[in-house]
Amino acid sequence: MQYEQRFLQHYFAHRACPSCQKTQRPEALFVLAQRQHTRVVMVTCGGCHHRRIFVVSLPASSATTISQHDVRAMHSFLDTFNGDFSGLFGFNSDGGSPLAAD
Repeated sequence: MQYEQRFLQHYFAHRACPSCQKTQRPEALFVLAQRQHTRVVMVTCGGCHHRRIFVVSLPASSATTISQHDVRAMHSFLDTFNGDFSGLFGFNSDGGSPLAAD
């Protein structure tokens, strides 16, 4: 829940208030309703004190479960990885040009 509150505070703090055109500093932010990834919030602008109601869609969680197989596969990869990220991602030794396909 703290993540959600911080996200909403950040979201509104970086947008101009429709009334005073200044960057909003949410003096008060109340979640009026919630359903899955959508929130209805009331925001009071810290500059002009106008209240507005917004519908906000929160980003869906991209967290995935890591299995024991994933951990073993990464362990195996790291055992043999030589640290050459350029080669791993298809760049040659000058670091800028993709390797040409033959």
